[in-house]
Order: sequence, then structure tokens, then C-alpha cells
Amino acid sequence: MMNEKQNAYKLLVIESAEQIARLAALANEIWTEHYAGIIGSEQTRYMLDNFQSSDAITTDIRDKGYRYTVAEIDGRWLGYSATVLHSEDVLFLSKLYVHKASRGLGIGRVLFADAADQARRAGCISIELTVNRHNKDSVAVYKHLGCKLLREQRVDIGQGFFMDDFVFRCPLN
Repeated sequence: MMNEKQNAYKLLVIESAEQIARLAALANEIWTEHYAGIIGSEQTRYMLDNFQSSDAITTDIRDKGYRYTVAEIDGRWLGYSATVLHSEDVLFLSKLYVHKASRGLGIGRVLFADAADQARRAGCISIELTVNRHNKDSVAVYKHLGCKLLREQRVDIGQGFFMDDFVFRCPLN
């Protein structure tokens, strides 16, 4: 059950070039703070440039069917998610990130619930997601939400970098 503070969060679907640029800046801030300690600053920069830049987000939305959603309160952007239909009955939660100053306030849960609502509306029976296997806090959150570990995967993303992830499936009840 959400508390009063969580009810104040608004979800904004990203559409305009200005919103995309602001989202890329938020991604840069979140990733630089959080992932440099997990995957190193060089891979963090590479992934930001290739997967979280304004151009990459624009391509995701325009050409690949992604939906980017930002959680905001009083005009402040606190976190974001990105989803895309993976198959007829699975929604892929590609991204879910919360700014360090806003962690522990239920924002991730609100964004996850929004993804679950999207999945149900699309007729999906589950959500799948990947999470870096060394990102212990996020792994614990997904397990708490009822997600089940499907497998580990190591994906070559170029320039000698790899994503070492757990793949989770989250059934929708």
C-alpha cells in the first residue's frame, strides 16, 4: 500500500526532444554515481553514450517501440523506466533506475507497478528484466517483488565490454 508521499508521484511518458534530453541527463547522473563502482567508469561511460544518450533514447522510442516513463514530484525527476513488448505475452522492463537521493521512497515500486499495468493492458502474463548480477540491492528488490531467476547471461556489448546479468521473470497475478 502506498503512503501519502508516494501518491504525490506523477508518471510522465517521455515524448518530446526536450524531455529526452532531460532524461539523458538524469540517466548520466544516476549511472555515473551508481554503476561506476559496479562495472567501472569506462564501461559506464560507454553504456551511457550508446544506450542512454538522447540519440539512443530517441531511437528506442521512435524505431523500437519503447515507452520511457519518469517519476516526478513537484517538477523534480526522481527516476525512470523503459519498457517494450518482448513477445506476445511478455513485457520487457529494459530500464528501471532511481536517483540516489530518492532511493527507498517507493519510486522503484511505483515504476514497476506502472510496468505491470502496461503488461496487463497488453495481455501479457509476465515481465522479464535483466539486472547486473553484482547489483545486489536491485537483485534483492526484484526477488522481494516475486520475480524468479531464469538464468545468468553474459552479453558482448562491444569495445571489449560485457553485461553480466541475471534474467528474471516476474509473473503477473
